[in-house]
Amino acid sequence: MPTKPETIEVRWNTAANDWSMRVGSGGWHLPPYPELVVGPDEVGVFTFKIVGSGDAKFAADAFSEKTNANPSKADFADQFSEHLRGSNELIVIDKNEAKGGGHYPGGKYEYQLNFMGMKPLDPIITNNGCCQLYSTGELIAYGIALAALCALAVMGFRNWRARRAAPSGGTGPSGSRSSTSDPNNTAGPR
Repeated sequence: MPTKPETIEVRWNTAANDWSMRVGSGGWHLPPYPELVVGPDEVGVFTFKIVGSGDAKFAADAFSEKTNANPSKADFADQFSEHLRGSNELIVIDKNEAKGGGHYPGGKYEYQLNFMGMKPLDPIITNNGCCQLYSTGELIAYGIALAALCALAVMGFRNWRARRAAPSGGTGPSGSRSSTSDPNNTAGPR
């Protein structure tokens, strides 16, 4: 599956007494934070960096499910792996897949970034799933379209066959000239 790398910077906002977050080169946001989205059949690779925040450092358990996540996701630990790079950079891999393989519908995951001696930052990651199967409605629509194409092909084949079998203005079975517009053949030769 293709990867979706994203850099997210976080910094302590002293005036607001809270964390600010910036995704890519976008603007800085206080809560509610921007949602991070992993597209269908993608792997999310998020690099969180602490910037301009003095001695702020990630805690040993830098990435976890939000303390009061609603709803809590049973597969949270299976979806994510994290790797600290020093004390101010955290890489989170979002697998965006079912643990045993196969179809995975995705969902919203409430997580938090944990810091030493400071309050956590808690945005949301939305996984758009993997290994998408067709819905019942899509299968019905595809079936109807296929049946219509088959019907058109059969009608076209029948018309083609009928034109090949019909006399083309030559002599008919009795040796006389055949004409559909002049049954008495009074028009003379063509």
